[in-house]
Amino acid sequence: MVMRNILSGALLLLLAATPLAAQEAQVPKVAPGTVAVPGYELPLSVYLSNEAHALLAAGTASPMGDGPPPPPEAFPGIRAGMRASMAPLVESLREEYGVTIEQAQMGGINGYWVRPGGAVPEGGRPVLLNLPAGAFLIGQANPIGLIESIPVAALGGFDV
Repeated sequence: MVMRNILSGALLLLLAATPLAAQEAQVPKVAPGTVAVPGYELPLSVYLSNEAHALLAAGTASPMGDGPPPPPEAFPGIRAGMRASMAPLVESLREEYGVTIEQAQMGGINGYWVRPGGAVPEGGRPVLLNLPAGAFLIGQANPIGLIESIPVAALGGFDV
């Protein structure tokens, strides 16, 4: 047991001492849009459109449209605009699918419960966690997560 702890500590020291630049130099160059994960390359989806392939190949694909993404201080305004402009869609989906939407907080993180209508089955409903990414720039539970979660909750019978 002592030897295992010593070896584990030595390994941690070795890993901590490896320069980040050396680690980055080992990342292979891959085709545009392909995600390189050490030991694995995640290729583009076969379902990606020809237009999206062309944008990626040209290096012009951006979730925010043409040009570089806005500065971080612009995102609160962008998110507020998205909430306001998509509120009618969220309400329309809520009515169409007959779900309830409840603001909630779990572990200090704000979110929403989206629950299908009807009686709760004995033993409760299965729970599905939805983490909307929004291109890792603008993701938020409202509206993006709600637009995704409403039909999933209603059609799948999940609490989302």
